[in-house]
Amino acid sequence: MDIKKAQNEGFEILFLDEIGISQNPYTAKTWSLICKTPILRHKMSWKKLSVIRAIFQKDFHFQIVTGSVKSQDLIHFLNMLFKGKSQKDFNRLGQFIRS
Repeated sequence: MDIKKAQNEGFEILFLDEIGISQNPYTAKTWSLICKTPILRHKMSWKKLSVIRAIFQKDFHFQIVTGSVKSQDLIHFLNMLFKGKSQKDFNRLGQFIRS
């Protein structure tokens, strides 16, 4: 099924994504005095946040998760996102899933 056909049949197109955010400093490039090695001081244990987001044609939703996203986090997010939708809305969903 293509996107046009899905829209014509009343389906909403959803883009779902997850991104990790870390407090670890980005150190690919830095600077210092000539002949002096730069020393970056930071804790080697850092906190991590993740964001799950769903983008529809007219709006978007997101959830912030402490640590890494696990399957139960994604299931909870989708349940909250589609709360109130009927089972009929999901019967043919597999035809449209692409990664």
